[in-house]
Amino acid sequence: MDCKACGGKGILATTYQYGERATILHLIPASPFTETNYVKCGNCGELFVSRLSVFELAKTSAELDSLLGWRVPLISLTLTIGGLILCPVPGIGLVVNVLALLLSSSRPKHWTCTASTIGAVVAVVLTGLYIISFILWYMLNS
Repeated sequence: MDCKACGGKGILATTYQYGERATILHLIPASPFTETNYVKCGNCGELFVSRLSVFELAKTSAELDSLLGWRVPLISLTLTIGGLILCPVPGIGLVVNVLALLLSSSRPKHWTCTASTIGAVVAVVLTGLYIISFILWYMLNS
């Protein structure tokens, strides 16, 4: 495979199939059984989500680039979106965006890294302006 994360060409990859079902109290099924197919780069260890099952991947001779998508952990996705929403809030937006940036920095070509970087820059600027305006307000009122 040609890895999007590390840029390696012709890397040996391994495939995984993971199935899960959400249950209530570990007894009552709350969702249908779902299977997710992963391809792991042998060079950098990055996991990609496959549109084909692991059995169909073994039979295909097509390029894997069009069949593989980035795997985005839920916490990284949640913090990135939350950080973009909260970036105007001084302090809180900065903390959320820095956490999102730290989590997504291992995927520099992914949109979550770009979005969290933009959110962090906006949050730093707005938090800095807030601190400066608070200092000026305090100096004028004392």
